[in-house]
Amino acid sequence: MRLYIGILAVVAMMGTARAEFYANARYGYYIDVPKMFSVADPESDSGDGRLFHTADKSAEVAVWGGWILDGGFADEAKTRQNDEVEDGWKLAYVSKPSPTVSNFSGMKDGLIFYVHIISRCSGTGYAMYRLQYPATDKVKYESAITQLNASLKKEACS
Repeated sequence: MRLYIGILAVVAMMGTARAEFYANARYGYYIDVPKMFSVADPESDSGDGRLFHTADKSAEVAVWGGWILDGGFADEAKTRQNDEVEDGWKLAYVSKPSPTVSNFSGMKDGLIFYVHIISRCSGTGYAMYRLQYPATDKVKYESAITQLNASLKKEACS
């Protein structure tokens, strides 16, 4: 009986955790966007990604992909970190270097951002998301980070 109730609870959580499955054909990636990001803007004009936000617009997650034009995946991740610093964000966390995954986060003006980037096509492309939310809601968004990290996947390269 307990096993049955546990299975029902997991199935119920899975059903409520996903708001939208977003797949990007141009750059070959997909992600499950948590239910709390219930409002989705149209796909960008360039076809590289999409922006999702909470109903009150206090938090958002942007998802996009691209090709790495100069250097490799590590260079792309470092460029993304530098872009955040140039925009006035103070980096608070940077993951250990990896040839396929990079994570980093920072703070500014009572907001937190978190970035997760994965390598695609033997390092010639990437897919990523950037989550931004109020620092006062950090605990609330920790589960969203876990879900987003686990669900950002790449399709086979052609």
